[in-house]
Amino acid sequence: MQNKVFFNGKLILSNQARLEAGSPGTRYGWGVFETLRLSDNKSVLLSKHLRRLRRSSKVLGIQLKYSSYEITKTILNLISINHLKDARIRICVWKNKIGADFYIEANSYQPIINKKYKEGIGLILSPQIIPSFSMLTEHKTANYLFHQLVYNWAKNRGFDDALIINEKGDLVEVTRGNIFFISKHRLYTPKLSCGCLPGVTREAVINLAKKIGIKVEEGNFSVKELFAAQEIFFTNSLIGIMPVKKIKGSKIVQIRTVFNLTVTERLQKVYLKLWKKVS
Repeated sequence: MQNKVFFNGKLILSNQARLEAGSPGTRYGWGVFETLRLSDNKSVLLSKHLRRLRRSSKVLGIQLKYSSYEITKTILNLISINHLKDARIRICVWKNKIGADFYIEANSYQPIINKKYKEGIGLILSPQIIPSFSMLTEHKTANYLFHQLVYNWAKNRGFDDALIINEKGDLVEVTRGNIFFISKHRLYTPKLSCGCLPGVTREAVINLAKKIGIKVEEGNFSVKELFAAQEIFFTNSLIGIMPVKKIKGSKIVQIRTVFNLTVTERLQKVYLKLWKKVS
């Protein structure tokens, strides 16, 4: 059974949503999107996703005629109509010849609580780079082919995702999120000028780390520095915080704290508490 979606002001079946073949959105991937998770009609980061969507739409010259209140109301309506508890939400805005096409889908999402979430995943260093000077790196555009091809390349080689660097050799991100690493109990992550997406969960984790007394440094970091780290993880709005166990076969040693918890595990617990506060 197909779920209902919201497309240009109407609730329709997902296979009925159509974009014009000659529109800028389909010809050039001229659009932006957001992906996030809702649980029991709650999302601690929804407002931040909508703020980024609105900002990117404005910068890229795409008309977004719906207010944040209207978008939120539509999302909750879709969750109700499609009988969802945990939901993966995708919001898309594509430029067309007279304005913009607007789309929201809500599908069932199974939270990741498995061996990989506790023990970590494997990454491989991509031979493809992200230019730090691109005007598009700070926006989640509909032209996502580069990230998808690099992701497929990694999966075809038996890895869960790929680590991407820029033209200077600095760490940028993985195809599905922002990268972090921990050395001597300090948290490091590439600064935005390296070419990474200003992830909503990235920002939340940085703020949470500071609140629990973990020092955070955003900067230019090399692959060598990453390989020397005690812990590595990446973040996105669906999975939250995902540990990295190995990169190209190099295992990451987990250093236990006096509380018998790794820094990554501490951050995971604090991040999950955000959801409990709004439940």
